[in-house]
Amino acid sequence: MPKTITFTVEVNDDFDSLNELENFVNQEGQKLKQELFENLAENITVPDRTFSCPNCGNEKSIATGQKGRKLKTIFGDVTINSPRRQCKKCYSYFFPLGRGFLGKGMSRPN
Repeated sequence: MPKTITFTVEVNDDFDSLNELENFVNQEGQKLKQELFENLAENITVPDRTFSCPNCGNEKSIATGQKGRKLKTIFGDVTINSPRRQCKKCYSYFFPLGRGFLGKGMSRPN
């Protein structure tokens, strides 16, 4: 279903040059792209399947809510809330979407 997202940008009306205006629009546009990506990424659902613990391989885990994850994207670094699970065997936490969820060219910041 289509979604409507509204952004508000505060704009000063005292630009001294077109170059200054161009830089402002570029910076604000970058922020909007990051915000839009974060907003929409949180709506991607986890497929209903069994997840193996990346630490021990156990397939029994429990959902433990969500946690913010930083990602590098073509828009710059963004933070999205991602579902998190805990292994019932080794008790380590992991993100079920893992690296397979990341798009081409996307990575975790160092």
